[in-house]
Order: sequence, then structure tokens, then C-alpha cells
Amino acid sequence: MKKHNTLKVVLITLLTFLVLSWIFTSAYYSNGYVEQGRIQMGLFDVFSYPVTAISYFGYIALYVFAIGMFYGVLNHISAYRVMIDKLAKSFKGKEKIALAVIMIILAIITSFTGLNLALLLVFPFIISLVLVMGYDKIVAALTTVGSVVVGVMGTTFAYNNTSILASALSLKVTSGMVYKIIILVLGLAILIVNTIMYINKMAKRSKEDTKELEAYIPEVVNAKESKTTKIWPLVLVCDLILVVMILGFIPWSAVFGVTLFDDVTSAVTGFTVPAFVALLVLLLIINIVLFVKKKNKHAYIIDAAVAIVTIVILIGRYLVKAKLFKTLVSALSVDFAIFGKFLGTVKSFGNWSLTDISLLVILGAIILAMIYKVKCDDVFDGMINGIKKSIVPAILVVLVYFGLVIVTYHPFQLPIYKAIFGLTKGFNVFTSTIVAIIATVFNSDPMYVFNSVVPYLVSLVTNTKVYPVIWVLYQSVSGLTMLVAPTSIVLLLTLFYLDIPYKKWLKTVWKLTLEILVVLLIVALFIVCTIALAIV
Repeated sequence: MKKHNTLKVVLITLLTFLVLSWIFTSAYYSNGYVEQGRIQMGLFDVFSYPVTAISYFGYIALYVFAIGMFYGVLNHISAYRVMIDKLAKSFKGKEKIALAVIMIILAIITSFTGLNLALLLVFPFIISLVLVMGYDKIVAALTTVGSVVVGVMGTTFAYNNTSILASALSLKVTSGMVYKIIILVLGLAILIVNTIMYINKMAKRSKEDTKELEAYIPEVVNAKESKTTKIWPLVLVCDLILVVMILGFIPWSAVFGVTLFDDVTSAVTGFTVPAFVALLVLLLIINIVLFVKKKNKHAYIIDAAVAIVTIVILIGRYLVKAKLFKTLVSALSVDFAIFGKFLGTVKSFGNWSLTDISLLVILGAIILAMIYKVKCDDVFDGMINGIKKSIVPAILVVLVYFGLVIVTYHPFQLPIYKAIFGLTKGFNVFTSTIVAIIATVFNSDPMYVFNSVVPYLVSLVTNTKVYPVIWVLYQSVSGLTMLVAPTSIVLLLTLFYLDIPYKKWLKTVWKLTLEILVVLLIVALFIVCTIALAIV
């Protein structure tokens, strides 16, 4: 089976966007509906827009490379396969329960933190575990992608995914929390039930599939090595990475009002010492190193330099009036934020991005390589192989955001939304649902989904009491659409990794998608009825 299926799907989607820019007029909403006429996408744009996509969203592609490097190193650590085997063995006879627990954990993390893209880091591990447990690729995809999608649907405190909606609707991030939790629970229940039903229907994977699936599972470790290999350092480092990721994305200050992490970060990075003291300390360290190495003669030269610099600075501050020297002394006398300068730009927990996690992941790989004494050449080989395997996924990321650039620069989608909203008077659950689905297909990023449609929708709504309905509906429907949309990064990367044809995936999940959609509509209608009764 060729792995270019996913690329073809994305390219067809991009071509569709290009054609739509020629068919529909463009418009935007800014304190009113503004018509722009047709803004057709041209040939030059085909080559320039990917560059724009890289400039704005290249950090996501970088994160994909970081994941590849991480697992490239792990493949040289036998403890990784040992850990997977031991986990699979411990779940024997309880595989379905294990799958359910994994789904619940992933969904809750996504709901609370908005780590829907960042959790791609754990996907290869979970996929390997699911395959070792004896299930097929579809089950692995449902466990990973399905869980994250449900988490986005039932977003609770994930500030990155909700701040745009909160701002547009003048609501708190915590508004409608009961309904969000209900959606989260119901979505998880439907996902788990459908996954178990699929397992019961398909049974275990066939022997013919086993050879194909070996490509996704780390190399088998012999029994002797399995017994002697310690996995606790690997477990500890991986757990620390996950914990730091979660802490980094939880909106401590914005949502919970917790400023502890901001205060600690400011205190550490802002810690200062006089610059000339820092210089002298540096010189002294160099001096000690040189002296230890066979009493290097250069050490005595540095001794003299340290003494001279110290005397000159201390005396010169009071006796010398020369302008140039005063400037030098002044520069050496200022406070120097030593940790801030050494660490660079440091973000406190609650303000992290994928760029920060990329650094964390690479550092984690290096630490694990040091712990397990992986040869330097093997580390480089692992990272390089990981980068090679990540090239096509990174291209997928760029192409998907290429589509986002198209609909941003050629905003043909708003006239489509206007036409659909015009089918009914005022706010309507069903037309809003259709628009939410289309908007999610057009815009690969939740922020752009809400920016493209919610401000205009708000202008059509006279009763502000329906704002919670809009919130819940657009958050949940947009999240659900990520399960099938040809612009869903999480879906596309997983399908590519597992080599699952897009058409086959749609055939598998269309019933699941429809079931969850019906539940979402029922919840939305219930909220509408509750509001109507409250008005009466």
C-alpha cells in the first residue's frame, strides 16, 4: 500500500480551495459585512503561499521533526521495547479496559490543556502498545485520534482553544462548564463503545497483517536482555516530559488566577549580579581549569589579568574622569541577569507553545541517550533517521496550512456562511452546525475557525442568552469534524503514519461521527429549550 494516499487527499483539498476562490466572491466581517468581489488565486500564489505557511506555522513542522528525532533515539534503546512488552503483558486479559483507560486519559488531558497537537508525541508509543496487544491499525487510530477529538469537543479549561470564543461571545472560559463535561463524558462513552464493537466484529488482526505491522513496533528484545534491562529511567524521563508538557499548557494565570509559575520564572530569570563580578568569576573559572591541567602557564597570565582588571575597575570608578573609561566602567557596573542571559527567553508554565515542547523533547532524547549509554554515532543516526521519516509528515503540515493561507487571503467562505445562515431567521442550531462543519474543513486551526465565523454570527443574534449555545455548539461540532476533515492535522499525520487510506477511515468512522453529532445536537437543543423556558 502506498503512503501517498494522504498527500493526494490534501492536494485535492487545496485544488478545491483554489477553484472556490474563482467561483465565490470574497468578504470579511469587521463591524459589518464587507464585500470584496472575487479575489482569485493565481499561479504565483501557488508557490508563494507555502512559504507564508512555513513562516507562520513552521514551528508545527519543527515539532514533527522533534518527535521523529525522539523516537529515532528510542529505537536505539532496548528499554523502550521492554517497556511496551511489559505493559502489554500486564494488560493481558484486560486489553479492552486498558484501551478505555488510555482513551479517557488522552481525552481529559486534551480537554484541560488543549494539547491536541502536542499529544502527537505519545501517539507512536500508544500505537505500538495497541499493536503489541494484538489489535489492528484502525483500533490504534481510534484510540489516539478519537480520544483527542473527543477532548477538543469537550474542551473545558484549554485556553488556547477557547479564548477566541470567549472573547467573541463576552463569556468566561469556564462558562457552560456543565454542558462541556456532559459532552466530554458522552463523547468518550460513544467512542469506547464503538471501538469495542469494532474489535468484537473484526476480532484480532490476521497473521497476514502482522508482518506489515512490524514496521510500527520497536525491534524485539531477547529474553535475557529483557530481564536485565532497567526501564524505570525511561519511564521516569517520559513521565517528566509529559508532566512538564501538561504544566506548560494549563492556563494557570489566565483561567485559574495562579501566578506562582510567573513569579518563579521572573525571579529566576531576573536574578542579577554586577557585570564585572560575573566577568571576574568567569575568568577565575577559566583560570582554575587551566591550572588543573598540568599547571598550565597561561593560568598565571589570567591570574594577573584578573588582578589588574579588578584594581583598575575599583580605582578607576573613583579617580578617572575620562568619558570613554567612565562609559566602560558604567557598563561593567550594571546589574547582569545571569540566568536570564544564559537561558534566553523563558516562558512560565501556562504560556508554553509547541516550540518550547520541541526543545523539551529533544533534550529528553539526549538525556535518555546518556542514561542508557547510547553511542554518539547511534544517537546521530537515530535523530537523522527520525528526521528522514518526518519529512513527508512535515510536508503534510505545510500543505494543510497552505490551505489555511488560501482561505485567509481569499475569504470566499464568509459568503457561503451568509447564504446558509440566510436559510433561517435568527439563530438556528442546524444551520449553525452546518456552518461549523464547513468552517472546520476550511480552517485547520480552531482559532481561525472561530475567527472566521463567530463574530459574523454574533452580529445576527439579537438575544445574548443564546451565546452559551453558540459556544458549546461550535466548540463541540468543530472538534468532532476533526475526526473526518481532510485538513485535520492530527488525523492526517496518524493516517499517514499507520498507512490507513482516507477512504477506508471514513467507511470505518462515519457511523461513530453521526452518532456523536446527534448527541451534540440533542445537547444544543436542550440548552435552547432551557433558555426558552427561563425567558418565559
